[in-house]
Amino acid sequence: MFFCGYTMIKNDLIEAIHCQVGGLSNREVGEFVAFILREISDTLAAGEPVRITNFGVFETRQKNARIGRNPKTLEEAEISARRVVRFHMSDNLSNALNVKIENNADLSCNSEKKQGN
Repeated sequence: MFFCGYTMIKNDLIEAIHCQVGGLSNREVGEFVAFILREISDTLAAGEPVRITNFGVFETRQKNARIGRNPKTLEEAEISARRVVRFHMSDNLSNALNVKIENNADLSCNSEKKQGN
């Protein structure tokens, strides 16, 4: 169980798959996860979207160069043109997230820490 403020990392994903699937070593699952992430990265680098059914769509978007402002010094600086990754979640994922929110009235970190989680 993950708690408030926790960030899942690749090793957590590998361990979860290893426990759920069985029959594969952590090393084999790690190679499989690395392969999937490499395929997603390569596809995005080629400018193609990645659609994962019931999860969402990753796609790249071109951002033009623009003038930005340092909020601390108010000094202007040029922000170069770049490609960024955008994620749009599926309706299924959105619904699953919202059901969890409705079922847990108080999702604040403080309430979880008070309960000892």
